[in-house]
Amino acid sequence: MASPADAAPATSRSQARPVRPRGWRGWLLLGACFGLGYGITHRLLALRLETGWSGRQRFEVKTFPGTELETLRSRFGDASMQIRGDLDLLELERQQTKDAAAIEQRRIEMEERERRRQESASRDEPQPEPAPVDPGADLPPLPEPPVLPPEPSPPVAPPAPAAPTPTP
Repeated sequence: MASPADAAPATSRSQARPVRPRGWRGWLLLGACFGLGYGITHRLLALRLETGWSGRQRFEVKTFPGTELETLRSRFGDASMQIRGDLDLLELERQQTKDAAAIEQRRIEMEERERRRQESASRDEPQPEPAPVDPGADLPPLPEPPVLPPEPSPPVAPPAPAAPTPTP
C-alpha cells in the first residue's frame, strides 16, 4: 500500500509538468502527404516521357507584337528618354512654361508700345511745347497771418524838472 507521503509527490509532479499537445504528429502527417504526392507525380511523368511524348509543343510560339527591343527602338527612337513620374517636377515645368509665356507676352506688349511711341514722335507734326510750369502754382495760397493785439506802450515817465540853465 502506498502511504500518503508517496501520493503527495505524485500529484505535485503531475501539476509541475503540464501535458503538452503533440503537435509534431500533424506536421509528420503533412510532410508524408507532400512526399507521397511528389513521388507519385514524378513517377507518372517518368512513365509518360517513356511512352512517346517528345517534349515538343503542339503549336508555334509567337512573340507578342511590339515587345522586341528592335521594334520598340524603331517606334520610339534610339535616344534614351527620362521617365517622368515626379509630379512636383511636372508642376514646376508647367509653371516655368507659363511664366515664360507671360514674360514673352509682356515683352511683345512693351515692344508694341515703344513702336507706337516712336511712330508718333517721327510724324511731321510738331509736338506742342509744354507750357512752362510755375513752381508755386501747385501750392495752395498761404493763410493770412494772425492779427495780434497791439503791444502795450512803455509807461510814460513824468517830465523831468527843468534844470536851471546857466547864464553866460
